[in-house]
Amino acid sequence: WLLASSIGLHQPAESIALLVALLKAGLTHRQIIAMLGAFSCLGPIGIALGIGAKAVVGGVFEHWMVAITAGTFIYVGATEVIAEEFEDPANRWSKFSALASGMATIGLVMYFGEGLEHGALHDH
Repeated sequence: WLLASSIGLHQPAESIALLVALLKAGLTHRQIIAMLGAFSCLGPIGIALGIGAKAVVGGVFEHWMVAITAGTFIYVGATEVIAEEFEDPANRWSKFSALASGMATIGLVMYFGEGLEHGALHDH
């Protein structure tokens, strides 16, 4: 549940960010549509490969993939995204507030998601 909601919430923002980057690169509309189409196909392909690998290797595969994915997100966020956003001093406090709000939201999602997964928040 938590993984599916994380992907569902992340995909639209990632697609828009990719679109903006492609527009800034000066690509034609045809090229942008082709690249966004390929990007859209990679998600389901990755899911299918992950399901197949989990079926062959077992449950430990899922833990390793989540760990690698989380590490990659933290690395990219810390070294590229956050650093780039804070280079420009304009709206620094607004950016910091957005970052802190996002971190708090993820903390709450993890807290309540953990409770939902273990049935702690259900009345039985």
